[in-house]
Amino acid sequence: MPVASERGKADKHDRKYLCNWMAWNVEILFRLDKEKTIMFKSILVPTDGSPMAEKTFGPAIEAAKTNNGSIVGISVAHPFVYPRPTEGTEIPNYKKKYEQDALRLPKQHVQRLAKEAQQQGLQCETTTPCSVDPAGEIVAAVERFGCNVIFIASHGRRCINKLLPGSETQRVLADSPAPVLVFR
Repeated sequence: MPVASERGKADKHDRKYLCNWMAWNVEILFRLDKEKTIMFKSILVPTDGSPMAEKTFGPAIEAAKTNNGSIVGISVAHPFVYPRPTEGTEIPNYKKKYEQDALRLPKQHVQRLAKEAQQQGLQCETTTPCSVDPAGEIVAAVERFGCNVIFIASHGRRCINKLLPGSETQRVLADSPAPVLVFR
């Protein structure tokens, strides 16, 4: 691993070394030895619509093209959750409208991925489950669609925020049965 120069910041030489080091490690990820290559035929790409999540689209599409594979896009919608009613009160009948609205954005997110993949000539399946557990849905999608790898973005939480609930990337890393490639 490269070490920063004495000034405390990486200079051009350090950055070049770091880029070469990262490229070498990515090559190791995809190639065990000269005869045997790891093929990721089905790549799961979770997205929440953020610019960080959309940065995974290009590398996932490129990896799928290289391996003649396909892409599976997933964006999890949050379901309608309401408190338990007390006796004699009525709950307005807007649950169905809320869930339709809640699914609208996740469908748009995965459609952007599907459009990019189809422009490159790749097959892309999309799914937008409704759940309070996005990480659980992502892990379940790996098995449901037979994905070989997950390309996921991390928003880069640091220190105590990394330990607090809400880091879906951390939970996917812990629970995934497939390799996970994290982008920052």
